[in-house]
Amino acid sequence: MRADGTAESLAYHLREAGDAARALEATLEAARQAASRLAHEHAAAQYRAALALPGAAARRAGLLVELARCEFRSGDVEEGWRHCREAADLGRATGDARVVADAATVPRDLAFSPLTAQVHALCREALALLDGADPVRETRLLALQARHTELTNGRHVQDRLALGERAALLGWTLPEAALWGHAWRMDGFAEQGCRVEFEAELAAFSGHVERSGEPLWRWRLLLVRAAVALAEGRFADGRALAAEALALGRRCWHGGAEHLDLVFAAHAAMLTGEGLAEVEPLVRRLSEHGPFFARSWLAVVLAHLGRRDEAAMIWRSVAPHLDQVWPSVSAWRRWRSGPAPSHARADRARCRRASSRSRR
Repeated sequence: MRADGTAESLAYHLREAGDAARALEATLEAARQAASRLAHEHAAAQYRAALALPGAAARRAGLLVELARCEFRSGDVEEGWRHCREAADLGRATGDARVVADAATVPRDLAFSPLTAQVHALCREALALLDGADPVRETRLLALQARHTELTNGRHVQDRLALGERAALLGWTLPEAALWGHAWRMDGFAEQGCRVEFEAELAAFSGHVERSGEPLWRWRLLLVRAAVALAEGRFADGRALAAEALALGRRCWHGGAEHLDLVFAAHAAMLTGEGLAEVEPLVRRLSEHGPFFARSWLAVVLAHLGRRDEAAMIWRSVAPHLDQVWPSVSAWRRWRSGPAPSHARADRARCRRASSRSRR
């Protein structure tokens, strides 16, 4: 069948005619064709139609996984995760660890989302159920766990740079691997203060994002561009890009969109002196219910507001634990504010070494 709407039309007429067996195959073909041309919303609609057909019951778990994959790629995070959970439930009920593993590896780009803990719990469960029986699926699960580590632990930056380069080289055959690869390398070079290398990765990443057409990757790219604009003092551009990212994140029901927008708003307020009073109660609420080191963020905001006694009290509670912060933070801060002349030559040499090591 041709990928010009003929498949969807045929599937529709077969469903209307009540030819369940042929309708199911035609509908699945229409879904596959839509996905191949990156029309993920159309593909999701076809998978939903297929699931409603009588003959789909025996294949329901696998179809739910495919539906969830299309929903995540079209930006429908909430529905995608709901269908992942339903597929995993079916996998548990039938004792099929492969279905649980596939459901666990569908979610994508959930940085700072409340769903992250649930996804990684499902990954751990799937790994235990597989118990070494499926090396390919285990590798995917472990890679997803590695993404979580990539977001939270700066001590392994060299490993991420090397892994990112290997992933980026797969771009011709596995476009999503290239997206993750360039994203890892952007993060790594940013942490190390390597501006030139960061810009090269950003350019490559931008091209892959535009070709993917996926809203969640577009959301991530907008956030990166907003951060760069802020670091360069282009505050109006940064605010506009951040607002666009927040609107897109909300449309995708991404649970981390609001948090990352607050990070941007707070940093912009501290740089410009505008909006600090409005940001402070939001940062305070997060520091009370979030990770321990979020308190240091509140202390910085309070210091910028001139409430130094409150800031000092918080810093005294945080200071005994500063040895738990990874060493690359200072370099990342220098990059964001621009390295001092005395650091510039040493930083460039270090970045060249980092880039060279990652290619070994």
